[in-house]
Amino acid sequence: MTTVSQRVPTLLLGISQQPDFKKIPGQLVDALNAYPDFVNGLVKRPGAEFFGEMIQPGTNPDKSFWTNILRDATEKYVLQYDITAEQFKVWKHPNPRVVETVFDTPPLLEQKGVTHETSAGAYTTDYDADANTYNTALLDLQAKLAVLNEKQYNYKTTLDDQTTNITTSSSFTITESYNNQGEVVQTVEDGIIKNTAGLFTVYQNNVAQTPSATLPAGITQGKERTHEYPYLTRNGERIFELNEAAGGTSTSTQLATALTELNTAETDYTNAATALATARTSLETAIVNNNASIPSGGYLDSVTDPDDISVLNVVDKTFVVNKKVIPQMATTTSAADILEAFVVMSIIQGGASYTVRLVWRNSGNTVVGFDYTATASTTNPSAEAVVDSIVSLINNGSGTAPGTSTNGSGGELAHEITATRVGNGIHLVRSSTGTYTTAFDVETFGSAHQDGIYSFAHDITTASKLPTQCVDGYRVKVSNSDEIDADDYYVKFVSSNTTLGYGPGSWEETIAPGITFEFDVDTMPHLLTRDANGHFTFAPATYENRIIGDDNTNPIPSFVGKTIERVFVYRNRLGFLAGDSVILSRSDDFFNFWNKTALTVSDDDPVDIDCTSTKPQTLRYVVPQSTGLVIFGQNEQFLLSTTGDILSPKSAKVNRLSAFDTSENVAPVDSGIAIGFVNTTASNTRHFEIFDVSADTSAKAAETSLPVSDLLPDNIDLYASDPNLSIFSLATKNKTKLFFYRYLQQGDKRAIEGWFQQELDQKIQYQYFDKGTLFVVTQDTNDRVYLNRIALQQHSDGGVVRSITKWALPYGLGFQEVVVASAVAGYSTRSSNVNLDRFIQGPLKTYNATANTTTIEVPYTDFDTVLAITGFKKDATNKLTDSHPKVFLYEAASVNVSGQSVSTMVVPGDLRDAIVLAGKKYNMEVVLPRPRVISRSGDGYVADTSSNLIIHSIKVQAGFGGPLSYKLRIAGRTADEDTKSIVVPPGYNASLMPIAVQAKHTIPIHQRTDNFELILIGETPYPLTLESYDWEGRYTTNFYQRQPY
Repeated sequence: MTTVSQRVPTLLLGISQQPDFKKIPGQLVDALNAYPDFVNGLVKRPGAEFFGEMIQPGTNPDKSFWTNILRDATEKYVLQYDITAEQFKVWKHPNPRVVETVFDTPPLLEQKGVTHETSAGAYTTDYDADANTYNTALLDLQAKLAVLNEKQYNYKTTLDDQTTNITTSSSFTITESYNNQGEVVQTVEDGIIKNTAGLFTVYQNNVAQTPSATLPAGITQGKERTHEYPYLTRNGERIFELNEAAGGTSTSTQLATALTELNTAETDYTNAATALATARTSLETAIVNNNASIPSGGYLDSVTDPDDISVLNVVDKTFVVNKKVIPQMATTTSAADILEAFVVMSIIQGGASYTVRLVWRNSGNTVVGFDYTATASTTNPSAEAVVDSIVSLINNGSGTAPGTSTNGSGGELAHEITATRVGNGIHLVRSSTGTYTTAFDVETFGSAHQDGIYSFAHDITTASKLPTQCVDGYRVKVSNSDEIDADDYYVKFVSSNTTLGYGPGSWEETIAPGITFEFDVDTMPHLLTRDANGHFTFAPATYENRIIGDDNTNPIPSFVGKTIERVFVYRNRLGFLAGDSVILSRSDDFFNFWNKTALTVSDDDPVDIDCTSTKPQTLRYVVPQSTGLVIFGQNEQFLLSTTGDILSPKSAKVNRLSAFDTSENVAPVDSGIAIGFVNTTASNTRHFEIFDVSADTSAKAAETSLPVSDLLPDNIDLYASDPNLSIFSLATKNKTKLFFYRYLQQGDKRAIEGWFQQELDQKIQYQYFDKGTLFVVTQDTNDRVYLNRIALQQHSDGGVVRSITKWALPYGLGFQEVVVASAVAGYSTRSSNVNLDRFIQGPLKTYNATANTTTIEVPYTDFDTVLAITGFKKDATNKLTDSHPKVFLYEAASVNVSGQSVSTMVVPGDLRDAIVLAGKKYNMEVVLPRPRVISRSGDGYVADTSSNLIIHSIKVQAGFGGPLSYKLRIAGRTADEDTKSIVVPPGYNASLMPIAVQAKHTIPIHQRTDNFELILIGETPYPLTLESYDWEGRYTTNFYQRQPY
């Protein structure tokens, strides 16, 4: 039998659902509302700051698609597509928090208007004017509230400081702490001690004056408290309260002025509140009317589930995909070729005759032909003269039947072929509206040279035979090979003579006749665009048309006829996933999916490649990496990469990376060093990461959810990551829990990793990270929707509590850094976040003089806690000066709800001179594993499970924070399950904030290790940090001698 102790040096390794004896030291049975701070320890989760209401009357917020646009440091938006109303709504984050004084209130969300358009034009008006009126009214109300807070403070402090109001105040403060031996140490901060020699020592604000036989002027000894503190008076000292006389310095005139200013501020605030209520009513009406104005037939009409939509944000444009809509080509086609031909006369011999024979079928379907012959001059042969003669013969109907010399007497004119000289050539065209619209053939004779005279219609075998003069728009197919179509291409003539429309010019590549060339934009991904004025427009995108080639040389992209699952950008190309194909636009041309030329494959041409597999694949997600584009199918992963430095149709290749099942409706996320993804099964959700993605080898993967196999529910559908925090966050829509997985990466190893649960008291609709801050959209029981901000990365800006020894102040409320610099030597400057959910800084306060109570009002329902900071001093600019304020805590069993969006709580006393934080309290709960004697074994640990271990006590080392409570559950007993506070802080609920930089708490156990469960609880709105814990107990090793059979 041995008395032993062991230290667990950290609580940062998170939840493990393995048996306790298999847990690594530092793992926990459960951790609720706890957050791993790798510097300080396991801290109470920062509170969720109220960021504003997202007004949406007559809608169904829990059946909506949500996303965000983080454009830059000052422009950030939240987007909702309301499936019921078939309408987008947009809210703008407030500008970065600039809180200059102790009375400033933080800005809230702005509502933005959205215009919806189809290819036929706008089909709904926006509500910008109503939204702007509401936003202006909201900002004005916030400003009026800040002024009201200031005037309330001024009046209250002036009233308390009247020259006729001479008062005597009594102060007496004794603090308790623990030394390294766990002993209680008592310290006098305010009071008087009289020693056995009759000398008085006066303590004020933790400063002791020199002992003296007399008391300083204005100070008298108050009530004696010697019997309450035997330790402090063990040497015969006596201890008294300190009475101090105070005389005011303000005048009745100053009080009257302060009252007048207060009345004016109250009136201004009331008027601003009325204006806001009116603006809100108008905005709600406009939104409802806007909903009703949207007709059927829009791109998103077929959406019935939020998972039917996927989006991509690119600067001011958000691509929106309806995964139910199949992209199609428009039915319009390129112009058909007209009935025409062209004769080229390039070499003329004097005295030679040249013949153009036109052959067609007459009305009886009999082949008819006429020859038109001209002879070149023997003395001055001219191609132009020969051409002019033949043109005149054709237009006058003066042809001859083949093999005769008799004129056709104009009969052929009925077939409506017109000839025009173009340089040394003849343009022949048959009217498309005449009596005869059948094609005709052209034959040429007379030249001794093969290419002296020749003709072509809309096909030619070599581009070198194309004339330098022709008719504008004349189209020809250049057929390089009779057997292969892939090397054919089309050209059209562009005349430089825009007046005549023919003559000299050049041949340019063009599209084949009679083929589809443009997308049906109503079936293609649309754009939600932020306009220059901050307004948003949802409309079809404008995609480039096919302008060269045919279906062989410039084929229709493979996404046509398939549903598009995902839109993305990679290497400055816009990409689509459709079926098992990856389609990328032309380089630096997002809306062009057509080849530049049919003559050759260009590096910047579109890429259209399949991910081949032995299994049917529907590609769903992509994550760009430095080595390529990681593509996720439902049960396989691929890598699109390039064999060279440039991604082109010639260098693109696809390799299979791995074969993991992935959740159909949860997009993978990039954590900076890995790609996280989830796999939802029938009973739970599994979390994986892919590392070391390479084009040459298989990727490495790990299941990071192994220790918590039953923690993640089977319906996870919200997933986000922040590389700055090395964290993944998982949640389920319409549920209240968040699941954090956080890690500390050191080289290629994870020094720390663990899972933690967070719980909000409203349904979660959406979550996203932005630079160390988690934003959560929540919905209350009245279907009101709010945006909440959780500052996980500890900063000295909004929402952070600044602690100086035994009191703390919200630094973001205007308490300047100079406070710390000018503080008394030895004061602490540690920081932590406000631990209230939906907390608001500076809510409305209304004082009732008759009842001597103050009513606190917040713009949402269901809050239960108020922190009031009183007794502070400020300068003329309303910034904090050296002072020692007190922090009062008020908790309500219930609140009064007015309508669906406002609630109030009545607290005792006059808090008009107080800075108030209001919000919803939540508990941090950490369940420790049952202790075991643990020893190292190689790189791991081994627990002794065969010994007999009785735990005497557990000592918890706490860092910066407030009171710690615990619940001890003993098997077979319920009496010990009440929550117990280890430290009753001095003046708790009515005095200085009970914050300590370090504390060690001893919890008596006296139970067998398998017989109890210990839960550590942080149930106050103050921070709490758990650094480590030690257990002490009696250890008996059971030795048994094994006997053979």
